[in-house]
Amino acid sequence: MNFAPAQSTRVTLVAALLAAVVLFCAGMNEAAAQADRTWTGGGNGLWSDNLDWAGGLQLRSLGDYSVLFSGTSRTTNTNDIGSVSISTMSFTNNGSAGQNAVFTISGSSLNLANSTITTTATSGVSALASAGDSIGNALTLSGSSRFALGVGHNLSLAGNISGAGSLFVGGADSGGSLYLTGGNSYTDGTLVSNGLLQNGLSSDLTGSSNTAFGSGGVIVSGSGTVAVRNNSTVANNFAIGGAGFTSGASPLGAIRGSFGASNETATLTGAVTLSGNATIRSAALSNVTGSKLVLTGPVNL
Repeated sequence: MNFAPAQSTRVTLVAALLAAVVLFCAGMNEAAAQADRTWTGGGNGLWSDNLDWAGGLQLRSLGDYSVLFSGTSRTTNTNDIGSVSISTMSFTNNGSAGQNAVFTISGSSLNLANSTITTTATSGVSALASAGDSIGNALTLSGSSRFALGVGHNLSLAGNISGAGSLFVGGADSGGSLYLTGGNSYTDGTLVSNGLLQNGLSSDLTGSSNTAFGSGGVIVSGSGTVAVRNNSTVANNFAIGGAGFTSGASPLGAIRGSFGASNETATLTGAVTLSGNATIRSAALSNVTGSKLVLTGPVNL
């Protein structure tokens, strides 16, 4: 009896499977080795378009990426790939010629696992210094992800933030403002040690988010400020110390009531515990009257 045809078929199948394994491993190695991506905006503004990335190297749903955005091309762009893991994301426009646009990112979710998001300091560029760049994607946090925002170059997180991780605003390289506007549910807390964190945009005169800081506690220390915006009610427990972030001539306070309209009441219903000497302030636009910050929870000195 002749088994040669069956043996040949088995050999062919084995060879095909081995080739598939090799291609899969090569793809994994490529994703790991080519982790840096720089936006050029030379395509259609979708992350799946190779022409939008330096060297034609797009992101994939497999891999962990360091992504850099700069310039003025396709500054409104969309993650159409699926959920992408980000180790670092940098917005490096510094206000000089050709480096003065804000980026607006949207689309599928981003995973942040002990990640770092940065902006480059600027000097007096209004678009970067107001709401700044915007990430509209849903974010999932694990570990502690740090936001280090350069002076005069702010950032808005407009998508919902979830996960078991924490959010940290600070470091020696931080001196800008981070605005949270989504309905957030991340659980491991918020730390602000340098810079300003606010539950709403300063440009939105009446808006705010009651759940901007997730469900965990909020720790404010050193040169950090948490601004509680407009008619919001925030239930997080706070532990505070320090005079807050310095903007202009004086510190803003560890907690700051921030108002864009008259007769608004920002309320903290959780416990406020002093970890050291701390300043609490309230401020509003020059034409705003009757607005106030109220602490209804226990205050532990």
